Amino acid sequence: MTTYLVGYDLLYAIGMKWVWRVMRWQRQGETVPSATAIASAARAQEIASALYVKPVRCLQRAVVTTWYLRRRGCACVLVVGAHVARKEGHAWVETAGQVIGDPRFLRRYFRPLTRA
Repeated sequence: MTTYLVGYDLLYAIGMKWVWRVMRWQRQGETVPSATAIASAARAQEIASALYVKPVRCLQRAVVTTWYLRRRGCACVLVVGAHVARKEGHAWVETAGQVIGDPRFLRRYFRPLTRA
């Protein structure tokens, strides 16, 4: 997962449009990941983010988790949303209607703006 974090940083240094191009180039997986695979991806994400050389924000974490799962053939969606009351944004990953690596009540406060 750390390799994906480095890849994100390299693409981001060139420009954010390259991150979105890679998102579009990657095929959406067809299999719904099992609960074990979801827990494994969330745990790998937590460990890699904690050990990374710089702070990992939600967009980077969500993009990297989406890349990670899609490379393994899993169906997942990157969601970018806005808070309903504050000027605040957040990004997260969903698969089969389940939020990965974030609290489940997240959708109560953030409204989706885009899905990739």
